[in-house]
Amino acid sequence: MDRFLPEVLATKGYATARLCRTVLSGICGWLVRQGGLIANSVREVTPLEAGSTERARAMDAEQITGWLSVVDASEYARRWDLPDLIRFMLGTGLLIGEALGVCWPDVDLDLRTLNVERTVIRVRGQGLKAKALKTRSSARVLVLPGCVRLLESRLEQSEGDGPVFPDVHGGFRDRSNVAAAYRKVREGRRTSGSRRTPIAGPWPPCWTVGSVRTTDRGPARALASVDGAGLLHGP
Repeated sequence: MDRFLPEVLATKGYATARLCRTVLSGICGWLVRQGGLIANSVREVTPLEAGSTERARAMDAEQITGWLSVVDASEYARRWDLPDLIRFMLGTGLLIGEALGVCWPDVDLDLRTLNVERTVIRVRGQGLKAKALKTRSSARVLVLPGCVRLLESRLEQSEGDGPVFPDVHGGFRDRSNVAAAYRKVREGRRTSGSRRTPIAGPWPPCWTVGSVRTTDRGPARALASVDGAGLLHGP
């Protein structure tokens, strides 16, 4: 067992090795209960290590301003409503599904607060669904730091109590499609054809600024905020 799991870890990755360990531990535990084994040997295996990860990186004020200027200048990004969405995520630190799940009743512009209580997922056979966050601690009330003007501007153009960042029909947007559009802008791809046009950068593969390494889905918190005019506030 001490040899098998490290080999899986080296060839298939940490997630697969962890799954194998869980399955084997369950099998051995069942055999112990049935009298087939004296002890669950998987429990004695050396703990798996995820391996080295990249150190945390955060965009500084100059990089954020430069990135926003690229997004603002992109017709493709504007078509996907990315400038406002990116500023909103910078200002709140929400994950992409959480940001797309925010509806107008969740926003209190007088108190400058935002109630985060749902995320948007795609359910096979049912389409896009808004569902409650995984844990109670994930549901939270945020004090809006610097995107109030942005929300006030969008509220004037909104209809009803739907999502703050709706699709063309006023419903929820697919976070996978939005993330794909973001990557195209980030990587400088042409919107037609497969050629790429490099954009001065480098631009990180993240939605917002955080103290942890991030992906297209974004980190859980932000360290900087951006208002509707693209001004930076905070550390």
